[in-house]
Parts: sequence; C-alpha cells; structure tokens
Amino acid sequence: GRYFNTLLEKYPESPFVPEARLMLARYNLDVVKDVDAAQGHLLTVLSKWSKTDAADHALVLLARISLEKKDEQQARKNLEMVLRKKESPARSEAEFLIGDLNMKRLKSPEAAPGDELYTIKPGDTLWEMERKLDVPQDLLVGINDLDAKALTVGDKIRVPRLDISIVVDKPARTLTIRNGNDFLKKYRVGINQDDSEIPAATYSVIKKYPKGLEWVNPESNETVKAGEPENPYGEKFIELRRGIGIHGTFEKEKVGALGSNGYIVISNQAVAEVYALVEEKKTPVVIKGSANPEKTPGS
Repeated sequence: GRYFNTLLEKYPESPFVPEARLMLARYNLDVVKDVDAAQGHLLTVLSKWSKTDAADHALVLLARISLEKKDEQQARKNLEMVLRKKESPARSEAEFLIGDLNMKRLKSPEAAPGDELYTIKPGDTLWEMERKLDVPQDLLVGINDLDAKALTVGDKIRVPRLDISIVVDKPARTLTIRNGNDFLKKYRVGINQDDSEIPAATYSVIKKYPKGLEWVNPESNETVKAGEPENPYGEKFIELRRGIGIHGTFEKEKVGALGSNGYIVISNQAVAEVYALVEEKKTPVVIKGSANPEKTPGS
C-alpha cells in the first residue's frame, strides 16, 4: 500500500489518483481489514471523480461493505447505479453481487408484484399443487424450501410467475439467468475447451435429472452412480441436447476453468438453484462465443 500512498503524496494531480485510491481501498478492505480506511478512499473517489470508471468500481466495493454490515438496501442502490451503465467495466462484478440479492428476494416469504400466496391445505401434495397452481413443483420446492414429505398444513408459500431464460457466455465462462427482461443472477462456470463439444447455438431444456447422470470411467470401464462424489456430473444434470448439458460438480476448481471433458460445469449449490428455475421443453438456453477466442480466426 505504501507505493500508492507515495503516489498520492507526490503527485496529487496525477490522472492516476482515482485508480490509486481505488487500489488502496481494495488493499485496506481485503488485506489490512480496515473497513473505515477503505470506505474513506471510496467516498473520495465518488465525490471527486464521479464520472470515471474508478467511481463505478468504488460503488461496487461500497456495496460489498454494505453487505458485510447487513445493509442490503444500500448495497442494492449502489449496484443498480452501476448496472444502469451498460458499458461500465464494473458491471460484471456488480451483477455477481446483486444476483445473490435477487435470489434472496426471490426466495423471500413475502410475495413480490405478480406473485400470489397459497395456503397449504389438508391433503395437498406437490403434484396436486403443481396441477392446481399451474407452477412446476421443482419451482415451488426451490423457492419455498419445501420438504415434499413434510408439507405443513396452514403454511403460506409463494407462487411465482417467472419467464426464465439462460445465456452461457463461453469466453467469459459465465451463465446468466434472466426473468423476462430483468437480470436475475450470474454464475461462474467451467466449460469444455473443445468448442465442438458444446457448439454455440440456441437450445432449450429437454430433460432434468434430479440426481445427475451415471458416468462410466473411461479408464476402468466402471459405472459410477449418479450423485456419487466420484461422479464428475455432480448432483444434478440439465440436458440441453443429447450429449450436452449443465451440471454440478464436487470439484470446486473446475468452476470458472477450461476443462478437457465435461460440459457446462457449475457448483452443486448453483446447479440446484438453476434446476429449480428451469422447465423442461420450455426454458431457452443460448450458448454463445468460443471457449478459446484467441484461436478463432479474425479474433
């Protein structure tokens, strides 16, 4: 941190001062754990250089501080200011943070505009509620954290009306969920480095496997049951086309990385969230770009 402090002292008019304060804020926040010092630098950036890219990054870092203080309202306000700028360099970082807030709001027991509340009645089952409410039972379970074998009569559950779509960005290694025109959440994904294994195209969810898929070890020819820790498909599998799908993993290092096998890989926790939101034969999934853009002619 002393190098940036030296820059601020010797060259107070330098055009790099906003970035220097931003780096000092990150240093104080992540290394020294001095939240007050970090906040001071960030507020200075916002007050003196409000039109710069550094100001957008400052808003994201201030949102992080607000989240640590459990002030979700202020965090959302800061993040939404960044997201209103489509070309902001801080946009992706802001999306990751606000996605967690969006998912938390979606799972809140309080009904959102367009939702309705339903009171569980004697004799209700998930199948019955799916038919009666015209909402997939996976969604009812995922949003309300229901136990299918222990529904409680009298409990109120949310009945969301969603219009989910997915975009997988291979170069960025991200999976973005939208609800209609609204951004919902973004996840980091691992992806097969061979573009021919997962061609860029428009797909749809054709089948969901709640426990994942069986896997045959190519070296031993042994079959590993779905959901076993040794199974590279993780705990759930969302099939987009024969031989292509979105699946979980027990190996955290695969998330965000290029792989020599597998498909679109997200954490088991993330795949459970995505699994609850998508519908068979309905949810569209767009896969775009190349996993290796540097190898693409003309890139």
